[in-house]
Amino acid sequence: VQAFLDAPKRPPEGWSADLAKLISALAALTRKMRKNREDAERFLSIETAEVRAVCEEGSEDVTGIVRKEQAEADRIVEECMLAANSAVASELIERRLPGLFRIHPEPDPERLEEFSFFVKDAFRISTGDLSSGREACMDFLKKIPDDHRKPIILGRFLRALPRATYSPNPE
Repeated sequence: VQAFLDAPKRPPEGWSADLAKLISALAALTRKMRKNREDAERFLSIETAEVRAVCEEGSEDVTGIVRKEQAEADRIVEECMLAANSAVASELIERRLPGLFRIHPEPDPERLEEFSFFVKDAFRISTGDLSSGREACMDFLKKIPDDHRKPIILGRFLRALPRATYSPNPE
């Protein structure tokens, strides 16, 4: 799918014209879904690379390290999964059925302050008052320099946020 999105005029071998058209439509739709979700939810957009150790098969010997950036095909899967999860949650709530809901607790102001001290001390970058809310965090994330410091700052920022949990109560 990613190869097709990168070069839409050359669908992969074995793809019909209909399949190529449907994948193009799905990509366009999920871009709109993400934009609508971004406007409605004001979520923190944090794109990080996935880093994995490659081991020799049958042993624990590391033979390399692979870095994978999130591609549009990955975002299509992510957006469709989020839409499905939201639809199921809405249905459970509407029908008053029990279920597990993925929730994201509010950040701990103390952890955000520790993060701010780290960024100021290590990189001489001011975060502003991140505990003042989502908008402050969004503003800070947009201002991170797009250089070698960015992955370190984003990684530390993610560790300053609470992990999502599951609860029988939608919050």
